[in-house]
Amino acid sequence: MILSKNSFCLSLLLFFCLNFAYAQRPIFINYTVDTTDALANKALHFYINYLNDFKDDTLPEMSKYWSAEDCKRYKIPDQMIYSLVGDYPTYNLSRNRSIIYIRPDSNVIQLKTHFYDVDTSGEIYTVCITNHYVKVESDNNIYFINPLAVNGKLWQTKKRENVTFIFPSYHHFNASKADTLIQQIRHLEKDWALKPINIRYYFANTNEELHKLKGFDYSSMMGNRDKPSGIADDKDNIVYCGGLGENYFHEVVHIYLNSLYPKSPLGEGIAVFYGGSMGKSLSWHSARLKAYLLNHPETNLNKLEEFRFMDSSTNPYYTILGLLCETAYRKDGVKGLKRMMNYDSLDTIFEKEFGIKPEQKNDFLRNLINTF
Repeated sequence: MILSKNSFCLSLLLFFCLNFAYAQRPIFINYTVDTTDALANKALHFYINYLNDFKDDTLPEMSKYWSAEDCKRYKIPDQMIYSLVGDYPTYNLSRNRSIIYIRPDSNVIQLKTHFYDVDTSGEIYTVCITNHYVKVESDNNIYFINPLAVNGKLWQTKKRENVTFIFPSYHHFNASKADTLIQQIRHLEKDWALKPINIRYYFANTNEELHKLKGFDYSSMMGNRDKPSGIADDKDNIVYCGGLGENYFHEVVHIYLNSLYPKSPLGEGIAVFYGGSMGKSLSWHSARLKAYLLNHPETNLNKLEEFRFMDSSTNPYYTILGLLCETAYRKDGVKGLKRMMNYDSLDTIFEKEFGIKPEQKNDFLRNLINTF
């Protein structure tokens, strides 16, 4: 799964997931939670078992916890798992999990959980607050209800060829934008000799609406000034897009190409090349990057992978990857892009495609950015 969000937030979350990999993560239960209610207690134990089944980067057996219908529809029914860091489970991003709320409604029990860490000074860092819905039909028939079904009851659906658009009831569907997306998809399929993929495309005015749809009360990706952003679930072929309506082609590119080139370091670059980033084109971002580097001559592009943040509007690392794709396309068209995507490291790309050694990247990339 690929995320396209504020790079600074992603770097923070990546820091947490890399530094907090451990076997034991305590689960607390808030003192206000009534554990004497029989159904609530069954749901509580079911949910705790689910959380404990996440072993660092391995997932539970979904059929133990989700309905047969959800398991048939999704490879990973829980849409919160990879919503914050694309390749590491959300529930393992914090040391502490506190179940703060349980509410039975007939045989459906809603649970809220606070995932957080506490630093040495006692300050709390909240990763997220989640909602899970457990249906208890019998002792041997307990399963989660998908939050998408609970929170998306009033959402509308429109289908255009192989894309099913799902959006809030307040939105008036823009058929023209949807058709433009379909045209871009057809061109991508033709150029890369790909078959159509059935895609579920969720969109709303803001990213927060999509997080709440998936079950979050809060996540560290929420808040701050709204800007277009999205996430591509390439395991279940789902796009979530906030702020760009019916045409966020960037995320659709991930759906088509991620599985073909799973080891490529240019996965984000090819999506920026075709679909821009945060609602702006590659040329827009490259112009901002050029201005930034002129004002920051101390920036060392030999350490390219460390250059992931310059401000909240442009991700410099993704922009540079997009420019590498642009260079390949100008030279050899789609054939050049395919050749570049087959490499499994950036150093190999620089060496094989441009004859550049690691210590020469700074000068080469600055010249490349100035050219564009």
